[in-house]
Amino acid sequence: MKNQEMNVFELCRRDTKMSTDEMLSWLEIDLEYGYATELGGRYLRRIGNGNLMEFSCLIQDFDRWANSRAEDEDGELQLLFDLDRRPDRRAFLHYVESIQEELILDIQD
Repeated sequence: MKNQEMNVFELCRRDTKMSTDEMLSWLEIDLEYGYATELGGRYLRRIGNGNLMEFSCLIQDFDRWANSRAEDEDGELQLLFDLDRRPDRRAFLHYVESIQEELILDIQD
């Protein structure tokens, strides 16, 4: 199963013309009403034209989106990805892949 998931991530990385909707479909991320219920202990939402993706802080600390953005110690947004930009798209895929790997390890334990 892990090899199959890795192939999906490689496909998404290599196909630079893949739309955001198609990529999310391949990754099996369902954004009902622009939000994912939970992904790696965080909420995920789609912003603006649909190519901006933002993860919230950890769910246990979540209040509402205005107060619950994932920030570093300098107040910079850390988990905001503009999927139109290739570096952000790669970072988003890397982050989602790391979440998937953690879930697989948790299931195996």
